[in-house]
Amino acid sequence: MSLSGFLSQLLAIVLSLLLAPLLMGWVNQWRCWLQNRSGPGVLQPYRMLHKLFHKESVVAEHASSLFRMAPYIVFGCMVLACAIIPTLSTDLP
Repeated sequence: MSLSGFLSQLLAIVLSLLLAPLLMGWVNQWRCWLQNRSGPGVLQPYRMLHKLFHKESVVAEHASSLFRMAPYIVFGCMVLACAIIPTLSTDLP
């Protein structure tokens, strides 16, 4: 894999992780529009993520290592899911 292919794949991962909440907000706003009601703004998912990232983590004293590693595992799975979809890369490996 060339450096340009690697950088384009990295850019695709970052863009898909950053734009996913915007798409979710847009879909929610259209749902509300179709039901003739006012809904949250398009940027509401970003506000929810900001609130969730700034919360204090609560971990039990006797929590297993799997319980402590679960958020990192889920985030890693999301990054891998974004990585296998070739959106911006032009040359195949």
